[in-house]
Amino acid sequence: MYTLFLLFSAIVMSLMLSHEIQEKIIEKFPSYNVTCVAIRAGENCQLLIGYLAVYRVAFTMASFFFLLAVLTIGVSTSQSWRAGVHNGMWLWKFLFLCGICFSIFLLSPEMLNWFSKVWRYVGMSGAFLFIIIQLVLIVEFGRRWTCSWRSKAIERGSKCWFVRKSILKIN
Repeated sequence: MYTLFLLFSAIVMSLMLSHEIQEKIIEKFPSYNVTCVAIRAGENCQLLIGYLAVYRVAFTMASFFFLLAVLTIGVSTSQSWRAGVHNGMWLWKFLFLCGICFSIFLLSPEMLNWFSKVWRYVGMSGAFLFIIIQLVLIVEFGRRWTCSWRSKAIERGSKCWFVRKSILKIN
């Protein structure tokens, strides 16, 4: 279910970046702009599309999963009530997720400007940390693989694990 939550949010975020979707909605529903103005989402629902809308949904997902992670700290058995919350109650969790997302979209324009700047820096910092961690993991993988091949070559006496000048007969 958590994977479905992530998949659903990724689909919603990709739709929010598509201006073609908005144009098709405007064609199909002539009162679309009236509805957008009534719910204070801007002209033609400008607050519901673009990168800021994607930031809001990403913030919703990050805060939802962070709250669930904090809730399960120290859970040692699947019989505790916190484990039950983590492993079940999917409708309530989905409604909670939708509530967080709805409340994020109700931010005032002043708060929205502050939010976009802060979340942009949080996103860049997270991306930087992700890249650094991936680089460390790739280097560690290469080192372990090399050690494994070297130990097999030494233990088995086989030369198929690495190439030597004597095998290639390079003059």
